[in-house]
Amino acid sequence: MTALLDMARRLLGRRSQRALDAPGAPPAPGTTIHFSGARMRVTAPPSGEFWAWLSLMGWRENMYPGDRRRYDDLPDEAFRMLATRRGASREAVYHQLMRDHHDDF
Repeated sequence: MTALLDMARRLLGRRSQRALDAPGAPPAPGTTIHFSGARMRVTAPPSGEFWAWLSLMGWRENMYPGDRRRYDDLPDEAFRMLATRRGASREAVYHQLMRDHHDDF
């Protein structure tokens, strides 16, 4: 029954995409950030430039304690690998990580 209601809402244009949350302050080490079904653990305090870059890419801190969504976890070294690079090198590593570890990328 729910699927039928969802389909009706979609056909009538009543469904809308949720807006992306505001990025907020840089997350603390030990927390997790997520983007489009991928999840990454923050292993060091991010610089302002690095957090701004991640935020522009769509990453946000996971603020939901009872979150039941399923995520593809990136390796623990992913955060460090991205934080230590800049520019095109960071972009290349990011795209490789996402292709290797996230199904929807």
